[in-house]
Amino acid sequence: NFNKLLNELVAHTRQSVDLNPFIPYEIILTKEANHLGETIAEINVWQATGATIVGILQNEKLLLSPGPYAKIDEGDTLYFVGNEYTLQRMRDFFFGNY
Repeated sequence: NFNKLLNELVAHTRQSVDLNPFIPYEIILTKEANHLGETIAEINVWQATGATIVGILQNEKLLLSPGPYAKIDEGDTLYFVGNEYTLQRMRDFFFGNY
């Protein structure tokens, strides 16, 4: 029964993502995050995760479509788009062993 419910949840989530591919995921960078003080270009976010960063919320200001020279810092919220694996890759990239 649990497997059936889990499969239904995954199917529903996939359908939701397929219908709304441009709704971004988000990740908040805490002091434990890797790559703080570096630019998007320096850390090669897209190459490492497949995520395209579409916005950065810094100090209550939203920077839409940040370029490669945008620096990321503690407290920033990154908004990004990508496939269904992108959120976990971004979590691993910023909070894993990268």
